[in-house]
Amino acid sequence: MFYNNYDKTIFNLPLNRWDTSKVLEMKQMFYNSKFFNQDLSKWCVSKITLEPQEFKDFTTSWVTTNRVPVWGICP
Repeated sequence: MFYNNYDKTIFNLPLNRWDTSKVLEMKQMFYNSKFFNQDLSKWCVSKITLEPQEFKDFTTSWVTTNRVPVWGICP
C-alpha cells in the first residue's frame, strides 16, 4: 500500500482511525516507507498473529516499538 514511499511529500497522514480489525495480512505494506512516522499502536490487529517483516527487522526507519500495533490483539 505504501511500499517504497521514500518521498516525504507523498504520504504521511494519521491512520489511527482506520478499522484494521478484519485485516489478515500487512506484508510489505510499509516497506521502505522512509518518512511515514504515524502512530499505529492503537490498531486492532487480532487476525494478524505474526509480525510483518518490515516491522520486525526495522527495515522501515520510522518503526519503533511504541508506534507499532501489538500483533494478535485488539487494544
